[in-house]
Amino acid sequence: MPLSAWLDRVFRSPRWDEVEIWALDLETTGLRPDRDEILSIGMVPIRQGVIRYGDRFHSFVRPPDQAGASTEGIRAHHLVPADYAAAPRVEDLVPEVDSRLRGCVLLVHFAPLDLAFLKAAFARAGRAWPAPVVLDTVELLLKEHHRRHRFSPHPPQARTGLSEARASAERLRDPGAVLQQAELVRSRLDTQKIKTLQAVMVDVRYAVQVIGTQRKSLEAARLTTQLFAEQLEAQTARYSAGFSNDVELRRYQRDLVDARVKELRALVDLQLAGIALQRATDTLIEATGVAVPKQP
Repeated sequence: MPLSAWLDRVFRSPRWDEVEIWALDLETTGLRPDRDEILSIGMVPIRQGVIRYGDRFHSFVRPPDQAGASTEGIRAHHLVPADYAAAPRVEDLVPEVDSRLRGCVLLVHFAPLDLAFLKAAFARAGRAWPAPVVLDTVELLLKEHHRRHRFSPHPPQARTGLSEARASAERLRDPGAVLQQAELVRSRLDTQKIKTLQAVMVDVRYAVQVIGTQRKSLEAARLTTQLFAEQLEAQTARYSAGFSNDVELRRYQRDLVDARVKELRALVDLQLAGIALQRATDTLIEATGVAVPKQP
């Protein structure tokens, strides 16, 4: 093996599609990590160069002071206190984030801000920061911008209407390249849309299956409650006739109470499954671009 090939094999950095990357985004109450709080955490993995949206992680975060949401923040992220009132605390979510960042690459947009919020959350949870390799899309864009201007035969100019018009005219000089680029962009957008729709459809199908399971559980719980109610009625008649005692009667009463509690839990689970299906359906409608008329 030539020396150059051996050195490249030993010291080369791995290709971007050879490592696991977790794209992360935070929604916060403001831009000050020392006083503002995280409201939402979203993470999507990229493995072998493919976005694995089905393995995503997302959770709202309940801040210590739910009344501290600013009007400016709500305009930016459209999250209101009702969205995260019952969400877990950030300390409870740090293990989920930590398990995904260990040995992986973290992809964020403007790393100084997101890293400051994440490190503060890890410190609050009493966990050591895993110190992953960080890719910052802002830094990548700046490097690309610098590279283009560095090797451009023309000095950089201010973004004026005239300069942008000239740039547009120069791009039109090669209509074939413009058409090819447009087709490439369209193909990538179509592929991304298909993958998004597939992921949303999986969520909808899963929600429908959960509703079916919860409905059967509720029906079984109702039958059990009815059975215990009939048994208690018969046992009460036996007790009144002197053929039973207090211990047996209380046992039947406890059985009926337990059955009613299970029936109530099954009803709540069915209602939660219905809410999950509605959310998944709304996401599907939004992803497909279907316009739904608002109710008067």
